[in-house]
Amino acid sequence: MSRTNLETKKMKINSLKAMAAALTGAFACSAATPPPQELLPADTLAVLTAPNWTTLNADSAKSATSRFLTDPAMRPFVEKFKTAWNKNILAPIERDLGIQFSDYADIITGQITAAVVQNGWTGGPGRDPAALFILDSGENKSQLAKALSDVQSKWTDSGKQLKTSNVRGVQFTEYELKGADIQASIKRIFPMLDDGSPDGEDPPNLTIHIAQSDSLLLIGSDPKAFEKLLVRQSGGSVPALGRLPAFERDHNALLREAGVYGWMHLKKFVDIALEQAEAAGQAAPQANPLMPVPPPDKLMKALGIAGLKTAALHISQKDDGELAGAFLGIPEQERSGLFKLFMAAAKDSSPPAFVPADAASFSRWRLDAKKSWNDFEALLNGLSPQFGATLNFILAPVGKDKDPNFDIRQAFFGNLGDDFISFAKAPLSSELDDIAQPPSLALISSPNPAQLANALKMLASLSPLGGGAMDEREFLGRTIYKLGLPSQPDGKGGFKELGLHFAATGNFVALSMDSPMLESFLRDNATGQPLRANPELARAAERVGGMNTGFFYYDNPTETLKLIFETFRKNPDAFEDIFSTQLTGMPGIELWNAEKRKEWVDFSLLPPFEQVAKYFGFSVFAVRGGAAGIEFNGFTPTPPALR
Repeated sequence: MSRTNLETKKMKINSLKAMAAALTGAFACSAATPPPQELLPADTLAVLTAPNWTTLNADSAKSATSRFLTDPAMRPFVEKFKTAWNKNILAPIERDLGIQFSDYADIITGQITAAVVQNGWTGGPGRDPAALFILDSGENKSQLAKALSDVQSKWTDSGKQLKTSNVRGVQFTEYELKGADIQASIKRIFPMLDDGSPDGEDPPNLTIHIAQSDSLLLIGSDPKAFEKLLVRQSGGSVPALGRLPAFERDHNALLREAGVYGWMHLKKFVDIALEQAEAAGQAAPQANPLMPVPPPDKLMKALGIAGLKTAALHISQKDDGELAGAFLGIPEQERSGLFKLFMAAAKDSSPPAFVPADAASFSRWRLDAKKSWNDFEALLNGLSPQFGATLNFILAPVGKDKDPNFDIRQAFFGNLGDDFISFAKAPLSSELDDIAQPPSLALISSPNPAQLANALKMLASLSPLGGGAMDEREFLGRTIYKLGLPSQPDGKGGFKELGLHFAATGNFVALSMDSPMLESFLRDNATGQPLRANPELARAAERVGGMNTGFFYYDNPTETLKLIFETFRKNPDAFEDIFSTQLTGMPGIELWNAEKRKEWVDFSLLPPFEQVAKYFGFSVFAVRGGAAGIEFNGFTPTPPALR
């Protein structure tokens, strides 16, 4: 082969290699950004993320809440609020920061993630956890680069100094935000807040570091804290959060399909807190040897805090409704203290037959109260024998002045059962007092309801409320007790008499602030369909773990919302009446005066409720204890008219 042909062949080979390298590089650059759990390092302490912003927006638009707010009938009311928001909040913040949020509105298409990483922190001074904020622009990375360049130009043009640092070949730009500007922005939103700075002193400045790495916008308190993340982004082998067993278990069980989720590695915080508490307990002298305070670490263990491993929350828009939940990772074998005291047994928690279909709310809690009280006393004695002695000193004389044989432990705590039920109906009228206090009934199960009712009578007579006035009357062969409570203004220049009515019936003691509600229950003349017959309720309950978890809650605020909606629409000043009477005296609330409030909301712009009633329905909530932890789940089915 001639020298010319050999050189030509080498040139072709080199060209092919260069092309292959270019294609490889292009593929690497265009590869999808790892999801949050694969991008974040294993030393992540907490994360809050929307794994896919585009999908989240599309799903959110299907929700009943979003469709309600975008309904043409709501446009005048919503537009007024948006105008005030843009004028009073958004525009000043953009002016302070020198950016336009609209420039970024269509850039972010992937994940939005906020995280806190350990960054070498072990609880002592000198090293703090680092905050990271990550946004993925996907294919819009050139627009992101331009937006960041524009921000830098605006800052330098205004005379502000910029510093840079380099981490793994990525250049971070340091921005220093003045504390006074941040404080002014916060006070525009929350004028009643006090930043805690001494008078005449500005709060400290805030330094943030911003960079772009391929399609990612990175914002954080310490650029070095991004090093592991950048290694993960480039395919490096730094351990990832997703491979951490504690996170992996929670993610697989709860977070995998969530539109938004948060997760916290509580064990890291608990271990550091226990170590510090133990050191503090050894160093601190006892202030009162007659009433010794248990060491902080012993207190944490007794309360059950030491058993906490993780915490999580998640929100998703499903085809049939909106699902939200929270989770405390505290294994069953390590569950103690408060987490054991208030944990209901996995028993039937469905609505009994006497709860009517038109109930506005219902709850049922299968807590063995007698056992929980005994466990509570044991907890106190375990912390310190003096605690138990003090409790006994307080309880022993209760009721003895009226009945020398009265024993509160036996009469009250000993007669508590394992079933606590409550339900409420819609308000009787659109009067604000009626809306605030609709007819409701509570039931406490007991092996001896009459004895429990008598114990309540004894305890109520000792109460300073209403001077302890106690009345009794007979009704259908039962005794109804009434404890007088302090009168309240009726909004018409007079006062409304209040009282707590209760009576023993069946296996329960029934209590109500509404005498007719209690009497109706005692008559046992319920008509119509019970709540439990609603097939929609049964389907919704399955989404939260069913009605055998030990705690179940149902809420249907539609009728109440209708009354509130129509009251404010026809009488916008009613909102001012509530605001002025309920919030007067709150620190700084006078800064958000009536004129300012009316700039934001005008209830006369609301449409008749019938035009938007289709967006409202009921929700269910349940608590369930499992082997790995405690779940709190809520579900709001899509209203029938929107399906």
